[in-house]
Amino acid sequence: MSNMFVPKSRIVEAARRTDFLSFFRLCFHMLNPSSTLNMNWHHYSIAWHLELVLRGIITRLIITAPPRTLKSLMASVALPAYSLGRNPGERIIGISHSSDLQIKFSNDFRTIVERLPEALSPNGTF
Repeated sequence: MSNMFVPKSRIVEAARRTDFLSFFRLCFHMLNPSSTLNMNWHHYSIAWHLELVLRGIITRLIITAPPRTLKSLMASVALPAYSLGRNPGERIIGISHSSDLQIKFSNDFRTIVERLPEALSPNGTF
């Protein structure tokens, strides 16, 4: 009889590779270590719709939400990192209304890619 016990850390790692919301939570805590993430219904909704974009079911998506609802972190930072971790050949363009904001998104993206390779791809490389 085989041992059915799987360490929690391996389950969490697998969830981060296959579930965008789990990956987003990891990104949030890494980029904002002193902040608490209070999940609300809109986070689940945005994550669901972004996963539909990744699957190709939705080809155009506009996210309208008030400021400070983490829509930019989800869509402009975590989603490109998650997508490239799953498909390194993907091509993504980051666009923003100001160059300063896009530079911040790019730096956050770079931080995720450099510090979390094991969470991005199954073999731990990016």
